[in-house]
Amino acid sequence: MAFLLFVITLSAIMLTPSRIAKNTVLQFSTVSEMLDKMVEGGLIDKTKETQGRQRVKIKLTRKGDTILRQSIKRESIHRQCFR
Repeated sequence: MAFLLFVITLSAIMLTPSRIAKNTVLQFSTVSEMLDKMVEGGLIDKTKETQGRQRVKIKLTRKGDTILRQSIKRESIHRQCFR
């Protein structure tokens, strides 16, 4: 899930579940399931937009940002310890 948080953070454009699936080479159903779990955990917000086609916009929450930063920090520490 940290990977998806990272992808969401890096994107400068509006993200949708289908765009995330295309950019990560994951199945749409897998991405959708992971995003639902992330919403339940308070890591992201999903907002429905009704302009033209109905879309769902994905946005990182403060909690999601904090968890992502902790994950990156842990990975950095791991790399330093096991070079």
